[in-house]
Amino acid sequence: MTRVEARKAMITKIRDHYANLGIPLDDLSDRQIELGVRQLAAAARESGMSKEEAQEAMRKAVVNAKKTEPAEDAAE
Repeated sequence: MTRVEARKAMITKIRDHYANLGIPLDDLSDRQIELGVRQLAAAARESGMSKEEAQEAMRKAVVNAKKTEPAEDAAE
């Protein structure tokens, strides 16, 4: 599997995971998801967030991303 294929597969898994949690990421680009998950993971580690707190932070981040950034996947 190439690096590009592995990245796409991981983004698909992330989309599926959050959809199962009731946090659809359909309006976000792959790049937005990749960056958001990295930022959330770093913030959760630094702050000592619980799993539930991290999920709520992701919900809020998705809402904010939908309000502020257009989809960027057209070129991918």
